[in-house]
Amino acid sequence: LPIVLSGVEAPYMQAWLKERGVEAKLLENRSMNTCENSRFSSLLLQKKGGAPTVMLVTDVYHMPRTRRLFALNGIETIPVEAPMPTQLSAWQPSQQNYDHSRRANYELLATVRDMLFGSSGCREVP
Repeated sequence: LPIVLSGVEAPYMQAWLKERGVEAKLLENRSMNTCENSRFSSLLLQKKGGAPTVMLVTDVYHMPRTRRLFALNGIETIPVEAPMPTQLSAWQPSQQNYDHSRRANYELLATVRDMLFGSSGCREVP
């Protein structure tokens, strides 16, 4: 399967993979949000001959909404959840745990927003 790295962090992920002997040639670094990420990745894959199914790697909070947006752009996904720490400290108050809660709440609200108003925040492709 081809590796598509997307989002503003794509060049950094590409360098990280290269250091580990993995070549990732497809970069989508124009997207500013998940909707654009799915749309621009779909166009990139179509230009390269298409890939009807991809393994989608993201965190557990982000996975349901991301899969739905990729499906809307014609890409079937196999979910691969990025590992998260599962230690007792994950239940104790901390800045990191607050950030996890904030992300989970954002994804919940973004899913409701998308269901009510469509996939907002997605620029048209020039």
